[in-house]
Amino acid sequence: TEDNWWSRMRVDADWDITHDEDGRVLEREVEAEFYINGPMQSHMEIGVGKSNLLYDDVMFEGTNVTLFAEFQPRGGLVIGTWSRFGDQVDFSNTRLGDESRIEFWTRWNINRNWLLRYDGTFVTLDTEEGPNIFDAAVHDLRLTWHFSVRSFLRVTTQWQDVKRNQDVYVDTVDARERDVGRQLLYSYKINPQTVFFLGYSDALLDDDSLTGLTTTDRTWFMKIGYAWTPDL
Repeated sequence: TEDNWWSRMRVDADWDITHDEDGRVLEREVEAEFYINGPMQSHMEIGVGKSNLLYDDVMFEGTNVTLFAEFQPRGGLVIGTWSRFGDQVDFSNTRLGDESRIEFWTRWNINRNWLLRYDGTFVTLDTEEGPNIFDAAVHDLRLTWHFSVRSFLRVTTQWQDVKRNQDVYVDTVDARERDVGRQLLYSYKINPQTVFFLGYSDALLDDDSLTGLTTTDRTWFMKIGYAWTPDL
């Protein structure tokens, strides 16, 4: 009705199981989710799940809660987030851990020429006993300037920062590792079938063996793409 702030609600549930060729159970999962749509083209979800996962010949059992929300506060701007909390397999050390994962994204058409895009992921994994295993953050930032319908210039920066608790790892690992990738790309559409690209990219790395971010790669590139469709 017009008095309700929400426009639609839905409840879903599913169960699935995966076997290998020998009939062993690889994964078993049951989930239930609640969806609701509201103002500002908003969409929200909450889900709970219970799963069994076979890894390294060990069957792990865990539960988690997931949350999702996305809305459009104004024209051309979309903001969203997804998160998961609960049990997660620590694949590096073959054990069950406690995970907190939060993802955030935004798409902003600033005006007719400028488009801003950001994606971020933040993960914390702890042992069941409490000590931290690692903290990780991943960022992807892209700014695009559209000169016209034929051409654009895009600047991209991607970086990852991982901090590990070396005391709880089975194998030797870096206490901290950072990776950064940057790219500058120009694109021009010559015709509907032909596109020209010109760009530059580099990569930087920092770990326990380095004293700071160090350039590991630099690349200049040029490419022409042509879409050919045979006449039938």
